[in-house]
Amino acid sequence: MDKKEIKQLLKSKPVDGSFNVFKENDGIIKIYKDPMFELERYATVIFPGSLVQEEQIYWLESKQPFVKGSNLPNGIVYYERLPIGVMYPKYFEGYKNFYHLHEESVETMIRNFRTAIDKNMELIRNGIFNFDFTMHNILYKGNDVQLIDLDGKYVTDRLSVARVYSYFVYGMMNEIYDKVKLLYGEKEALKIIRELTKLVDSIPLDN
Repeated sequence: MDKKEIKQLLKSKPVDGSFNVFKENDGIIKIYKDPMFELERYATVIFPGSLVQEEQIYWLESKQPFVKGSNLPNGIVYYERLPIGVMYPKYFEGYKNFYHLHEESVETMIRNFRTAIDKNMELIRNGIFNFDFTMHNILYKGNDVQLIDLDGKYVTDRLSVARVYSYFVYGMMNEIYDKVKLLYGEKEALKIIRELTKLVDSIPLDN
């Protein structure tokens, strides 16, 4: 994109819940936060604290043929040769993040919990470790679950499965426990959590 196109993009409304993510045709453009602040304040990019790691995006793009369950970034946005953002091929309109799962049935919560784990394990099998695998970065619409924000400083090829799952499992278990306890009582809630713990324990942790 040239400067004119980027300035035009910034005049459009960002997607709900963000200030730096914009819908572009069927996909999205995510401008990294530091250059976004500078573009808003100075109408140019001067000394951003962080930029896109180009090698990381090329690496993730190369993994897409082997990753079937998630959309990886498929391009870099430049501003005067500075890599300020990334593109994704699909915008998940009408999806909610996992913090809304308590609004759904217990069956949907557990099924989507399992789907999120399965999709994340596919990434891990392909050497992609997302340390920001949290409720905020998992979207769903009915039974369709999508992982987002698969770029940036929290995505790496370093092996640490335990760290990847630490925040997600704690948050998701609490959501399910509270929901089941409210509907069926504490005894049933503890039973469900024990079963889900077996599922989590089956994940091959490296540490």
